[in-house]
Amino acid sequence: MILVRNVFQLKWGKADEALALMEQFRSVSGNQGVRGLRILTDLGGTMFSLVQEMEAESLSAWEQQRGQMFANPEWQAMFARMNDLVESGRTEFYNIHLSQ
Repeated sequence: MILVRNVFQLKWGKADEALALMEQFRSVSGNQGVRGLRILTDLGGTMFSLVQEMEAESLSAWEQQRGQMFANPEWQAMFARMNDLVESGRTEFYNIHLSQ
């Protein structure tokens, strides 16, 4: 099991719009093998940070799920709107060894 963490540095004042867009992403992408989906915003540290976490069975399963989402025209249109909201971002992958 892996944890996939997408970390976005949002443009100044764009957190509310980004949160609303993340909710739309969730409704369009459905479950598609995603578990433990969480959306986090900063409480301290770098301001206007948004983190999307999800669990997947493996990197292979995550790649397959990602490919299905990117093939969806509705999802593509929403993803294009991220350009107006995000300064930069990165994806992090972690092995899950213990979970409650």
